[in-house]
Amino acid sequence: MTKFAVITDPKLGVKKLIIDPAIIATEAIVDPELTYSCPKHVTLVSGLDAMTHLIEGYFNEVDEGIDPQCNGRALAGLKLLFEALPKVVQDPSDKEGRRNMSLSSVLGGTVLFFKQAGGPHLNSFSWCNVMDHGEACAVMLPYYAAYYAPVVMEKLRNVSALMGLKDSGDPAKALWDRFEFVYTPKHGSWLNMAEIELNVLMGQCLNRRIDDIEVVRRESVARQEFRNNKGAKVNWQFTAEDARTKLSRLYPTLDD
Repeated sequence: MTKFAVITDPKLGVKKLIIDPAIIATEAIVDPELTYSCPKHVTLVSGLDAMTHLIEGYFNEVDEGIDPQCNGRALAGLKLLFEALPKVVQDPSDKEGRRNMSLSSVLGGTVLFFKQAGGPHLNSFSWCNVMDHGEACAVMLPYYAAYYAPVVMEKLRNVSALMGLKDSGDPAKALWDRFEFVYTPKHGSWLNMAEIELNVLMGQCLNRRIDDIEVVRRESVARQEFRNNKGAKVNWQFTAEDARTKLSRLYPTLDD
């Protein structure tokens, strides 16, 4: 459907993009029945990827006008997706939902053919060893929607309407308020401790592919209780003075 392909090396934590017109298929067969057996997680993240294809292409102002019908296809695809994705995640056997998701995905491909993706897809490359592609794109989408808002306000209003949000006069805020944000800790050492514990969790508990979110939650809680009961502590070996010496270029100084 498009001239884009992605290759990921999970061992190296590297994702590379290939762009070549030779990739474009002469014909494409899209069979919803092939998606019936997809686990919920695969269904969800692939659906989120299709959603970001449609929204990023729709918001793309650089390629605006190359295909006059492109924006219409984006909105049609989003309407199908917003209705079908929650259904197939809850009921993977929903045949009509699977069909509409396949159609939505195809529409997303026809949008990206003329109007390329934006910031969320660009950032997803840095997260290839942290979360799935579609999930990474979806996580970044609200931030870029807010960033793009001044020049795509009417488009934001259209997307918000398809999502069932009330028109409060500020579609960017209405969309933003739909998300729950987890903010960065106030002190860098707190963030460092969180990163250390997440690394322990990944290495000792989640060091394999788990396609059931309930299993992830159960094992994560068990590991959390184990670490808490153990009273695990951080042995700091890099002091503030060390940081000021080795990272002096990052610390401002006052000239006499």
